[in-house]
Amino acid sequence: SFQYANGDQYQGEWKNNKQEGHGTFTYLNGETYVGEWKSGKISGKGVYSYQNGNSYNGRFLDGMKNGSGIFSYSNGNKFVGDFMDDNFHGMGTFTYKNGTSYIGEFKDGKMDGHGTFINSNGKKIVGEWKKGKPL
Repeated sequence: SFQYANGDQYQGEWKNNKQEGHGTFTYLNGETYVGEWKSGKISGKGVYSYQNGNSYNGRFLDGMKNGSGIFSYSNGNKFVGDFMDDNFHGMGTFTYKNGTSYIGEFKDGKMDGHGTFINSNGKKIVGEWKKGKPL
């Protein structure tokens, strides 16, 4: 276990004085990351739990969400799909706590491309989206 001067703490594997392999990082603000590390950066599969109750379970690359994962919001909303550079990007499903959902393409964190929006009554809107809005 290693405690940083700012109060953050890392417990896990090391290589060449950098986090490498599996480890748990606990931030002073209460946020935690449990998972894989590469050359001192969060990389590979892991779970990041945020102070506000949100959490991400999935793949990371160089400290950012990259690849497939699940982002769960503390309010009940959830995204399951692909990430790139910390944003929803590629195919995914965003489900709102009221049952409304969007299944389709995302770009830079927004609905973008072909998708299907289904409201809580089951009504579907199928079509193209740009920057979060239907065309």
